[in-house]
Amino acid sequence: KENRRIRVVAARRGSLQGDLRAPGALEILATDHNDTEFGVRYVVNLESAFFNPRMGPERQRICDQVQAGERVAVLFAGLCPEALQVAARTGAEAVVAVELNGDAVRCARRSVELMGRRDAERAARVEIREGDVRTVASDLPRASFHRVLAPRPKGSTEAEDEPLAAEFLRCAVPLLREGGVCHWYDFVADWEFPTCERSTTRIKQACKELGRDCTILRCAVPLLREGGVCHWYDFVADWEFPTCERSTTRIKQACKELGRDCTILRCAVPLLREG
Repeated sequence: KENRRIRVVAARRGSLQGDLRAPGALEILATDHNDTEFGVRYVVNLESAFFNPRMGPERQRICDQVQAGERVAVLFAGLCPEALQVAARTGAEAVVAVELNGDAVRCARRSVELMGRRDAERAARVEIREGDVRTVASDLPRASFHRVLAPRPKGSTEAEDEPLAAEFLRCAVPLLREGGVCHWYDFVADWEFPTCERSTTRIKQACKELGRDCTILRCAVPLLREGGVCHWYDFVADWEFPTCERSTTRIKQACKELGRDCTILRCAVPLLREG
């Protein structure tokens, strides 16, 4: 019986491999090389690039937070589902995606072409740059992005992963403007919950080294991955540089409308909420 909702039938024969997060040995049983998520079409090549439709709700969560006029950077963008969703479903001014995998970049550019047939203005917001984040990020304007998404690849060993994560953070932090938000996707073991101290300490240390202060807004698990002798989680930490511009602007506007003046004394997070 035909099921029109099924786009790809595949059997993965190995785990994700290397910096490109290639799925390894994969047997494609059937595919039309397209996937649609919340009305946005992706061109997908599962043999050479990673794509997980189960991250769809997480992409929707990000889109719900993007404000009109934001400039958004997506590092390690893969097939660019996050970049495409932000361009198609939010009022973002511009979306810059960076990806090393040439096959993924070709698929993503084809996806932008498909978007352009329906909405040329939104497709024009997306800029895709091919290359290593560690090189390309230095060419992007510093402190110019309101939001950075960084679903980083994992090192092949724990000894390799720690300096790799720190290096990636040193690329992401300079891109954020004051009050900007970073959605940092990391890897944590089940015993590290609920504080995820190793990852949050890594974030704070990178900011400190670059002379920036940050506030951890949220720690959560968008997707469960099992491996080794414990459960490993794809973990997201949302953090911002603490101008809290959206809230402080709201306060000042309310005071102005009522003919009162005010001074913001302090912005801080008294409680971390999970979920």
